[in-house]
Amino acid sequence: MRRILLALLVGAAAWPIAASAQDACKPAKNSNEVKLFGHYMVPIAFDAAEAPAPYRLASIRLGLEATYVPDLNAAGRTPTVCQPGQGPLNTNQENVLFRPRLLLSGQRGLFIELSWIPPVRVNGVKSNLVSFAIGRSTQTGKNGLARLRLFGVLGSVKGAFTCSAGDVASPTNSECFNSQVSNDKFKPTMFGGDFSVARTMASGRFIPYLGLGISFLRPRFQVSHVTADSTTDNTKIEANMTRFTAHGGFSFVPSPRLLISAEAYTAPADAITGRVMLSWVFKAGKPGR
Repeated sequence: MRRILLALLVGAAAWPIAASAQDACKPAKNSNEVKLFGHYMVPIAFDAAEAPAPYRLASIRLGLEATYVPDLNAAGRTPTVCQPGQGPLNTNQENVLFRPRLLLSGQRGLFIELSWIPPVRVNGVKSNLVSFAIGRSTQTGKNGLARLRLFGVLGSVKGAFTCSAGDVASPTNSECFNSQVSNDKFKPTMFGGDFSVARTMASGRFIPYLGLGISFLRPRFQVSHVTADSTTDNTKIEANMTRFTAHGGFSFVPSPRLLISAEAYTAPADAITGRVMLSWVFKAGKPGR
């Protein structure tokens, strides 16, 4: 009976410690963790990546976007709050993000966009991201165009961000040496909106555009790492951020069914990236109201 009572007392004393270990770390906005989140969410943001267009009723567009993922230096990748002592995270693993797109248009220039990056491992990273948007594009005057969009990104990116195979084999890496390769998860959840204006030139074949937007970022990072002494590190890192964004570029229309676009996109507080996109009008649709 005494042993049972002792076990219950020990368990009750340990419960707050176990519960607090599961609490998420919420770093301040000036921490490296928050800066790292913001840096990598810039290329993931689901902006239009092409000029506004006078979409026809029941048209279908298929697109393929390629976005540059800028590297972050070692100092910026080193946690300062949630994992003190941890070396630079292994986040510079992909330099280009490829994203397929589907756009469906309806009445009065209304449209929806959908995208899915399937969970296929590339360079040690497995992304499973769903992006979506709704909006309206309209003609303003003889040569003007305008577009309003609301978008969201859901899903996760998995990889050995905390301890890679190289870190595990390196005696100089005290945090990872002789441990297991980590399988960490990053959820770059975000929602936002943007507004773009454009002007058609060269009989509609060249369309430069500019735009502004706002993004509400809710990144979540889950460490999954078994250390050399068989301790499991399940550190959770969370942040809530708001970012103003800007973008500008042009679309080239060599034929009524083909668009080639290039764009610069930035959240000035975090990073700047470049996008190129090839869009094919699979179904031209018909004039709508």
